[in-house]
Amino acid sequence: MYPIWYSMTMVVLSIVVLFFMIVKLKIHPFITMTVVAVGLALAMGVPLIDPKTGIFAVMEPAMGKQLGHMVPLIALGCVIGEIIRRSGGSEVLGEKMLQRIGNKRGPLAMTMCGLLVGSTIFFDTGVILLAPVTIAVARQSRKSIIFFAIPMAIAVLGMHSIVPPHPGAVAIATALNVNFGLLIMYGLLAMLPGAGIAFLYSQWAARKLTGNGTLDLDAAYDGGSPTAGGTSDGTTPAAAGDPAFEEPGGSGGTSSTVVAAPARSTTLTSLEGHERPAVGTLLFVLLLPIVLILIQTLAGSLQIGGPAQTVLDILAFLGTPWLALTITVFCAYGLLLTPRVRRGESISFFGMQGMKPVGEILVSTGGGVAFGSIIGASGVGKQLLDTLADIHLPLVLFGFVLAAILRATLGTTTAAVTFVAVLLAQSFDTTSLNPSQLALLAVGVSAGGMCLSNFNDAGFWVLSRYFGIGEQVMLKTWTVGVTIMGCVTATIASLLWLAVS
Repeated sequence: MYPIWYSMTMVVLSIVVLFFMIVKLKIHPFITMTVVAVGLALAMGVPLIDPKTGIFAVMEPAMGKQLGHMVPLIALGCVIGEIIRRSGGSEVLGEKMLQRIGNKRGPLAMTMCGLLVGSTIFFDTGVILLAPVTIAVARQSRKSIIFFAIPMAIAVLGMHSIVPPHPGAVAIATALNVNFGLLIMYGLLAMLPGAGIAFLYSQWAARKLTGNGTLDLDAAYDGGSPTAGGTSDGTTPAAAGDPAFEEPGGSGGTSSTVVAAPARSTTLTSLEGHERPAVGTLLFVLLLPIVLILIQTLAGSLQIGGPAQTVLDILAFLGTPWLALTITVFCAYGLLLTPRVRRGESISFFGMQGMKPVGEILVSTGGGVAFGSIIGASGVGKQLLDTLADIHLPLVLFGFVLAAILRATLGTTTAAVTFVAVLLAQSFDTTSLNPSQLALLAVGVSAGGMCLSNFNDAGFWVLSRYFGIGEQVMLKTWTVGVTIMGCVTATIASLLWLAVS
């Protein structure tokens, strides 16, 4: 075992090299994390060839276990999101929210839409689906787009970070063996107040920056470009539905590539020529997997015997995340699309379209798993936890701080939280924690993944370029807002940890 100063120096150096290779050299995160993991293993004395403790003998089983559990959940989640996107459901939801709440409360309406859409749709796609409604509300109110776009995006990111089947939440739950229902329950309990405080901050910051006036409104309404149909740097925007845009990166996924936003006229991505779904039907589809998973958690915790126990067992089976999402796919296809559309396009079509980003998500997540497994196998994780015990920093806050640092450094939420979760799983005896503590630890790590979105985050640029918001304003509103949400979420998770311990 090397001295703690040497181990920490190697870890910090590895993170610096990761940052340089991903952000400056534009090398894919999976390749980068694999190369850096091997380099760190060599520096820490991990054997080159050993059937049990060799470098790839450590990395391969860790990746296989993690990704094997993630594949069906992420793939099914992508298909659900694709069906909702193509049905025009997001526009329906936004319009109905505005009718109920009113234009004067437009920022609150967009925040609620963000929470609902973000429950099943990846960050980048969710933001763009809600963008037409967001821009329309801003036009009607004659207020700056930042009053509406920033809180909406914060809400989408909050749900994306906490709720399965999003890749970060699934990766953390898999690594730490967390019950999905408890993760959703505690995650929402901790995240929603954080999103509320971040909403209040975004409104205060918007008033401070604009004096209740406007801020380059026309640029935002043309897709964030000086001329309609282009981006502010002169590049041609990708059309909605283009794989280059749909690849979930940055805040919501794993890619560090800056993705150009589509012009406003191309964001209405519903299938042309068919009725849009009713808002009640859309809410049913959005909430179905969450409700089924929560029922599974509650049913699995009850032992009452007799015929009633059989009913509980069936409910627990139906709420298994894999099956719950499969049921939701069929419900979304049958309820959100009209018979004419279903005759023209099968579930197979939506499956192929929706699963396009799955490979990117999995390989980049696998890189984070590989890196984390080497940290654990080298003994650095154990040294970090021993240091944690010496300074009496709670485990939830330790996971939060480490995830936030990696998130700020790498610009990718999924890889950062996956690395931390794998590190904790391999360096700490998680069997000593009860199910609620494991879920709250996962929430703390997820909260760290929300924080400090900056220039190396693709999601940062999607918001900036699409809505025409300058970089300094983005830092003062978006970056601070998501960090507030993450800090509040971690604080509540820490308090709940004390309550369940």
